[in-house]
Amino acid sequence: MPAYTADQLRPILGSYIEPSGDFYAALAQVLPRLYALGMWRDLVYQISMVSENGIVTLPEGSESIISCTIDDKPQPVRSLWHDIRIVGRQAETSAYFGMVDDGLHATFRLLPDNLTTLYVVPSTENVTGSAFSPASGESITIRASNGIQMYQVTATSGSPNFTFPAAITFIESITYDGLTEKFDIRSASATVNTTLATVGYGSGSTRYRRFRVGDPSLPAVTAHMLVKRACPAILNGNTIIHLTNINALKHGLLGRIAEDGADIERANYHWQICTQLLDSELDAFRGAAKPMLQINPYGESGPPINML
Repeated sequence: MPAYTADQLRPILGSYIEPSGDFYAALAQVLPRLYALGMWRDLVYQISMVSENGIVTLPEGSESIISCTIDDKPQPVRSLWHDIRIVGRQAETSAYFGMVDDGLHATFRLLPDNLTTLYVVPSTENVTGSAFSPASGESITIRASNGIQMYQVTATSGSPNFTFPAAITFIESITYDGLTEKFDIRSASATVNTTLATVGYGSGSTRYRRFRVGDPSLPAVTAHMLVKRACPAILNGNTIIHLTNINALKHGLLGRIAEDGADIERANYHWQICTQLLDSELDAFRGAAKPMLQINPYGESGPPINML
């Protein structure tokens, strides 16, 4: 049950698009819808991460947390501002609420104090470490604030690559264009664990989903999480596609063509068959390991105490 690359799918499914259509563009329209339809085979996997300053950030390629334990204790996953709505901002230092969604951010780490310079270095993911080169058309722009003034700085070829007029406390966005490799943006060029974000390939912007797990002043905790994969951006033929049901992908591509032709009845048919195929595949993949429905009429608090 291997995952496919976009290039492997092209000779199989390339005939199910318009004669002059772009297969990668068509696949990029269909995949997000298929990924959003459910938690299909190979779209859920397990990771373990250590918190930093009371924060756990999902790695690139992960979309959401299905279930988690913190230091081997099962914990609930709460929605954005669940804790703050109940007890106010002091909830950000409380481990009582479990793992609380902290939203999407441009960086996966909190910014260090007195941050005025940033460095662009070849990412540790690269096999070869070519230097960042604005002269060749590569561009990285950071929009940041010190709480009063907003600054927009574009990376230069010097070291440091970014210099802000004042210490920044918040980065609103990091955008990039024309990158041929991945680069790390760090507060200290030689220290890997000061990486704030990784940019590349091509063009885009950085977004990381953070979760709060307790008091930043306390020792780090280990979170074991069951997470769902995010839909990949198809940048080239080597992009890995974990959704490998060929027939489901075929019906998705045909449903897209029917939608473009305003044939809603035919489009709905293709998407319905697509969902049925994915559901049947998931059922066969689970085998005997199917979830059981358990109903507790008393809820988590247990049965009522007999007061007589």
